[in-house]
Amino acid sequence: MDKEYYTNLVEVLKHVEHDVLIRLIGDLGVMDTRTSALVSVWAKAHGMEQVEIEFETATAGGGCGGSILSWRRRGKSGWGNVLAIRPARYVDWQRMWYILKDDSPQRIRHLTRNELKFALGDIGHKVVRYAMRWSSREFVEGVTVQTSQGSSTTGPISSEFPNVARIIQGETGLSLREFWRAARKGDAPLARRLGLIERRKRVIARKRGMTVAEPIPGLFD
Repeated sequence: MDKEYYTNLVEVLKHVEHDVLIRLIGDLGVMDTRTSALVSVWAKAHGMEQVEIEFETATAGGGCGGSILSWRRRGKSGWGNVLAIRPARYVDWQRMWYILKDDSPQRIRHLTRNELKFALGDIGHKVVRYAMRWSSREFVEGVTVQTSQGSSTTGPISSEFPNVARIIQGETGLSLREFWRAARKGDAPLARRLGLIERRKRVIARKRGMTVAEPIPGLFD
């Protein structure tokens, strides 16, 4: 847009209240490219060099606002609609940041997988990864010992980690299919229950800043 048009638009948007802007975004749709330009100019008109945008399941910040919406269109469609726009609480001129809300499905999946890994200790990372890669049937067969005509055959996971089925059930209280489902889809009550049990792996992860139990912002370029 040319300079004169931009200047006039800034003057007009100075008088547009926040609630009106949110309604305009709702009418246009977050996926509309015009929304990015609208938010960028509105933020500039209201003296915000960097903003944060609250979505239904996450809050993202840094940049002018339009860049956040452009990035959201490319890969964060699960964040939902825009609820609010305000000055950024974290200022980072190199990257933008995001924080998942407590009820975000993505956050719940991360938390659940972390807690399952902590519960299983040293074998947790690989076992959860197997659950993520394999179907329910493949996972159950992989962790159990199959007995047929007097001979036993161990699955690829139980071959690598003996007694893995017993460990899963003993440490999480889940059946193998329930464990697979929790690893794939997340389970908030399970994550809360397992989170009450102090684990060596959680202590190490917390010291390294690797757990998502606290609202530490993620970063994206």
